Amino acid sequence: MEYSTTTWRIHNIKKYTKRSALLKVLIESIGHQDFTLSFKDHKRLAILITKEEELPTIMFRNTELDIRKQKKEERDVKDIVTPLNGLSYEEQLKKKAKEFSACYSFLECTEDQIVSIASPVQMGYRNKCEFTFGVTHEGKEILGFRPTKFSSAPNLVADPKECVFNTPEEMLALVEKINQYLSSKSGHVFNRVTKEGFLRLLLLRRLGEHFITILQVNCESVKEAMGNPLIMEFIEILPEDVFISCTTGVFDGIARTADIYQVKGTPKEYKVNVGECVFQVFPLGFFQINSGVAELMIKTLKDNIQTDNILDICCGSGLLGICLAKNTEKKVIGLEISEESINDAKRNAEENQINAKYYCGSVEKTLPLVLAKIKGQATAVIDPPRSGISDKMTKAITKYSNISEIFYISCSYTSVINNIKNIAKIYTLKNVYCFDMFPYTTGIECLFHFVRKENPEAQSEVVTENPQENTAQEVESEKAQEPSQEDAVSEKVQESAPETESAKHQEVAPETASANTPL
Repeated sequence: MEYSTTTWRIHNIKKYTKRSALLKVLIESIGHQDFTLSFKDHKRLAILITKEEELPTIMFRNTELDIRKQKKEERDVKDIVTPLNGLSYEEQLKKKAKEFSACYSFLECTEDQIVSIASPVQMGYRNKCEFTFGVTHEGKEILGFRPTKFSSAPNLVADPKECVFNTPEEMLALVEKINQYLSSKSGHVFNRVTKEGFLRLLLLRRLGEHFITILQVNCESVKEAMGNPLIMEFIEILPEDVFISCTTGVFDGIARTADIYQVKGTPKEYKVNVGECVFQVFPLGFFQINSGVAELMIKTLKDNIQTDNILDICCGSGLLGICLAKNTEKKVIGLEISEESINDAKRNAEENQINAKYYCGSVEKTLPLVLAKIKGQATAVIDPPRSGISDKMTKAITKYSNISEIFYISCSYTSVINNIKNIAKIYTLKNVYCFDMFPYTTGIECLFHFVRKENPEAQSEVVTENPQENTAQEVESEKAQEPSQEDAVSEKVQESAPETESAKHQEVAPETASANTPL
């Protein structure tokens, strides 16, 4: 099977061009559909990936298309996965702190306000890694990491054996075993241009005492996959527990919402300990990839929270709030837009015997309901998606003087600058804790601690009685062994088109489609 490809950029696409029209001309001119086109309606630039190294002159709307061959930019895979592998760990921490300070110079932080916290485990710290099936430059089928962009070489993959800085030994050992198996095979690996082959991706995950394998194959259904003797033979070399994900789509990843089916091992609950708490985590469920740093962050929050009321905003499955309330008298109220996440949070609260309340709906509508029931001051802990929260939500949180402090968590501090600027209008920054969640990479997890100003510039509001918009439906989540306590409730506010708050680390499909797959 031929895996080599050439990437082209089409530069002179006319205004108001539809993908379907451009696709039709390309198929007619190239003479087949075995290529990949990345183009959205009305854009002026397209990416074309073909098997051919040369293309004919292609006319579109009486104009010759300006199609240019794109240079292949390739680096050592370990430098892509862990770009700071050439620095000592102390140098990495200094570099990250310096870059953070430069980005947030407007906060005018003193050296004492920025606290760098190292990872307890610095090598092989990831508990989840996703590997890609592809081919080497020599055409050898292999499982590994991409050494270049998808658009540059969609089938090119490099051996990950040198990626020891963040990839656990047990995962690298399994990849090596798989590559030994593939060395004597041909046609097993999925070709992202011709759509031949069946092995697409492999996700490996350590959840407590369990090691999970999720295999993505190029099949329409699990029935088709299990009817393929080559796939079943491959599964035999994998350790328990093995799940299959089937897709023939263009997204080169395994979405958290993907359907998976267990094909090896016995069904079981996967539980992970975080401090004194235990949580059930599903095979594709979100969980921090560096468990040790996650525990340090929870400890830092516990040590610094000044009130007895914790508002766990964008609470997801409730992990943060539950851990903060364990073995304390603090009350936790979780706000989340996803009903499925609320149900997970309720289950986790019961498992850990925490008397938490959960409200399902937008923050703008649920927060007044929550604050009306709280006596005294509250602490807001915000753990938003990577891109942060909307200005509307920021305003909804900062306008109430009942909220005396805010802890804002970000895994991408360059993406949330506007959020921090808006909060800083009403609150004073006390500290920023820079957790090295991702050693040997440029990433850090930041925890901003704000306290409310005495006389903030913007107007503030205190909720002292029940608001008028009492459209919520209350549902339960009570403390497991204290039935006499007030039932924990989840308020579901009916609304149209709410803003999403729960898409933490959400997978986004690339703007890529095969020639015969319309967008």
